[in-house]
Amino acid sequence: INFWATWCEPCLAEMPDLQRLYDEFSESGLIVLGINLNESQSAIDDWREKLGLTFPMSLDNGTVAGLYRLRTQPTTFIISPEGVITHIFHGTIRPDQVRGAIAPFF
Repeated sequence: INFWATWCEPCLAEMPDLQRLYDEFSESGLIVLGINLNESQSAIDDWREKLGLTFPMSLDNGTVAGLYRLRTQPTTFIISPEGVITHIFHGTIRPDQVRGAIAPFF
């Protein structure tokens, strides 16, 4: 799960890497879910189109962010197939870190 915003420069920087990870591992079962906090659906759609993003995205009114105790954007949570949070990355992800975090599941 990746919490992001259209105004967030680090979010913009990491989106291509998240898309590449999704492209590489989605057929093996990886789900990348982008969660945007309180922006308009049209702003989200424009951003997705501009960046060529195909992984699922959801709009949150703050409920999900509250459950995850979101402190900053971007923040990425790696969740095991059993539903356990195994890693939390605050700030821009590095693909090698994420690959290492998800390696036990593939």
